[in-house]
Amino acid sequence: MPIVDDLALVVSTGIALLAAARAVGIGRGLVNRVYRVRAYWSVVLILYTILYAFIFRAGLSSDGQPLYYVTNFTLLLVFIVFIDSTVFVTLELDFFHRNTLRWRQMHLLIYPAFAVSAVLFFGVVGLPWPLSNTLPQSAFGTALLIAALGYSAVALAFGAQRTPDRPMRRYVALTSLLVILIIASIPPKLYISNALADLAYDALTIAAFYVGYLMVMSLSPTTRLEKGPPL
Repeated sequence: MPIVDDLALVVSTGIALLAAARAVGIGRGLVNRVYRVRAYWSVVLILYTILYAFIFRAGLSSDGQPLYYVTNFTLLLVFIVFIDSTVFVTLELDFFHRNTLRWRQMHLLIYPAFAVSAVLFFGVVGLPWPLSNTLPQSAFGTALLIAALGYSAVALAFGAQRTPDRPMRRYVALTSLLVILIIASIPPKLYISNALADLAYDALTIAAFYVGYLMVMSLSPTTRLEKGPPL
C-alpha cells in the first residue's frame, strides 16, 4: 500500500526530526558528560536512519548497487556501536560494576556476528558467488542478526535494572524496547508479503521512532525533577 507507506514515512520523519531537534537542545544544556554523549549519539542514529529511509524511498539505492551495500553496512555499524556504548554506560553506572551477561567479553563477538549476518543477507559487491537473496544463506544471516539483536536487547534490559540513576535507567530500558521493535519488524519486512504485513511493518516503524523520541526526552533535565508536596 504505497499511500500508507508514504504516510508512515512522513509521520516517522516528523517524529524523528522532532526527536533530533530536542536531543540537540537537551545535549547543549546538559552538564553531565554521560547524558550529553547519549543525547548526541541519539542525534547521529536518528539522522542517519532518516537519511537511510529517504535514500531507499527515492530509489537511489537498490540491490546490486554500491550505495545499497554502503548504506546497509553503515546503518548496521552505527546501530551496533550505539548499542555497545549504551550497555557499557550501564556497566560503568552500576555501583558494583557487574559484567552484565558477560558483555565485556561477548561484545567482541557481537561485531563479527553482525558483520557475518550482513554479508550473508546483503552480500558483498564483487564476490563471485551470490550470497544475497538466496536460501539458506540469507535465512541464516537473518537468524544470526535476530540472535545478536536479541542478546543485545536482553543485555540492555538487565543493564537498565542495575542502573541506579532513574533517567538513565529509563533511557536504557527504552533502548531495549527499540531493539525489540526492530526485531519484530524483520519478519513482516523480509519474509511476509501481504497488505497486513506491510501495515504491521509501518506501525512498528512509527512505534520505533516514537520510542526513540521518548528515549531523547528521558534525558531532559526537566524529567529529573521530583514532584514536591502540593502547595
